[in-house]
Amino acid sequence: MSIKAQLKNDVKEALKAGERLRLDALRMTLSEIQKLEIKAGEELAEADLQGLLIKLVKQRRENAETFAEAGRTDLAEKEAAEAEHLSAYLPEQLSGDALAEAVSEILAEAGVSDIRDMGRAMGAVKRRLQGRADLGEASSLVKLRLSGDG
Repeated sequence: MSIKAQLKNDVKEALKAGERLRLDALRMTLSEIQKLEIKAGEELAEADLQGLLIKLVKQRRENAETFAEAGRTDLAEKEAAEAEHLSAYLPEQLSGDALAEAVSEILAEAGVSDIRDMGRAMGAVKRRLQGRADLGEASSLVKLRLSGDG
């Protein structure tokens, strides 16, 4: 089942179960998808939907941190819960040692060993890890490896 179809199905389930927070998060996500599809003039591919979900989850987590710092724990908890609901639609994310290992493997396969090849390295990393890892974190690891410190 596609991500969009799953979201629509889960909206119905959340509505029946009376899960207001989950329902709001899912409706907001479907609204974002619809806006992007109208803008693009076509239905979004699964990879694009994953990218959107990653962006929305990241926004929610950043908002939660901001609200927590401002002492608004109620809003921080709401944003964190929405991030959790949305992250359920994403594949397991690589992080830490697993991400470092994947980056090293990709760099070895691409034959990249110098910082001047950062663009080529990130192209290979993006092709393999898009939707499965935070590309900002992956970029930091690539820089570390290519600068000789990793």
